[in-house]
Amino acid sequence: MTMGLKPVGARVSRRSALAMLGGAALGVTAGLTAARPADASGLPRVAVVGGGMSGVMTAWLLDGHCSVTLLESLPELGGHARSVAWNGHKIDIGAQFFGPRTHPGYWRLLNDVLRVPVVPTPMGITVTQQGISQPVFVSPAPNRMFPLQDPAYAAPLLAMGLFTQAARDLEASGNWTKTIQQFVDELAVGPEMKERLLYPLCATLAGASIAQTMPLSARATVAFVSRSRTLMDDLLTAPFDYYNAVAGLSDVVDHMTAQFSTVTTRLGAAGKVTKLARRGAEWGVWAADADQGGAPSHTVDHVVLALPPEPAAGLVQSIGGDAWRDLAEIYRNFPYFTARVTLHTGPATYMAAGKRNWSAYNTMLQDGKYSEGTMWLGDCREFNVFKSWTTNRALPPSAEIISDATFRHPLLTPGFIANQATLQAWRQANSATNMWFAGTHTVDIDSQESALVSAVRVARELAPGSARLAQL
Repeated sequence: MTMGLKPVGARVSRRSALAMLGGAALGVTAGLTAARPADASGLPRVAVVGGGMSGVMTAWLLDGHCSVTLLESLPELGGHARSVAWNGHKIDIGAQFFGPRTHPGYWRLLNDVLRVPVVPTPMGITVTQQGISQPVFVSPAPNRMFPLQDPAYAAPLLAMGLFTQAARDLEASGNWTKTIQQFVDELAVGPEMKERLLYPLCATLAGASIAQTMPLSARATVAFVSRSRTLMDDLLTAPFDYYNAVAGLSDVVDHMTAQFSTVTTRLGAAGKVTKLARRGAEWGVWAADADQGGAPSHTVDHVVLALPPEPAAGLVQSIGGDAWRDLAEIYRNFPYFTARVTLHTGPATYMAAGKRNWSAYNTMLQDGKYSEGTMWLGDCREFNVFKSWTTNRALPPSAEIISDATFRHPLLTPGFIANQATLQAWRQANSATNMWFAGTHTVDIDSQESALVSAVRVARELAPGSARLAQL
């Protein structure tokens, strides 16, 4: 499967470099990477810490080849793949859309392996400015040709065409270091289109404020534009090619867990890992419901950290020793911010005037500082529900709030991308610890595809004979 280009600019600290020479700082002996089966099954014992999508995928790929304990502190698996029940439907409040070009491995997983029912979600775009009735941009589509005939949209259409072609060129170049500010400033587009269209659109794609978006990696931020193709491969006459799981992404988790045979799941206090300790060639894992001074809750041969960087940093810091402090520092170099997402039924507050201007993906600029998105799910589904980013909204949704959630999202700066290589360099330098990493932060951009790629990396080492791995 496609692994993506390796980021450049990685650095390994002096202590990690010394660890590469023999692992002395860890108090372990080189050559202990092979598992030492000790449970009744005779399989290598693996603790997967974190039951988000990457953790579930890792456990699913290792299933049948390892005795896996999947540990999650929340009462259910899935992490950002969170689906809300409403009026007989399951609606994603977290991660949601995917496509065959933007998520090739994930697409194969859902369609060819798990056979999860999906529905097409053509992704048209509308960009508006709060308090101004005329939209800045409305994307044409086979059933919506008026933007091609209205002179008011000539400049925005040209700007979007140049933006998209430049995004594709940037993707082909493999350059992660160019920032959004540099990328947009280089375009042969007037300042009004940059301020009212392109910067707000980039901020919406990032889920961050415009100021937070400026220093982000342009390639990472616009990847869902550059990697996609439209149904007709013509950005001016067809929407972007995306899909949605009919029963929400929780259905993907359910399909995988239903196939578990050598995976044991622990949730809540029993799944909240509070301490790790290296015990010779083994790992001791303590959960929150265990005596922290007593025997570990689990003794395993391998630990897979499928946690987000922030909780992972605290957990590895507590192990003690220079190399683990180095690892905690690497984790802390992944910047994150908080975003709020709201599912609601009333469109008036966040949508353009006139239903013909509505798209599946809607961006609204307010105060010149924030530009947050609203997804109109009624464009492709039988329920007329809206999914809005509401971190900085001046006004609340105008009708029923179905659900509200906060998430920690990555700020995909060039440093964030380079830090992925630093994390993998630490892993290679300290391979004798049998510590592995999975998660959307570990490779490429923050997506279901990167969650799967990270899980595949682990499975290739711990379960190379996995039939599920071969299917991907």
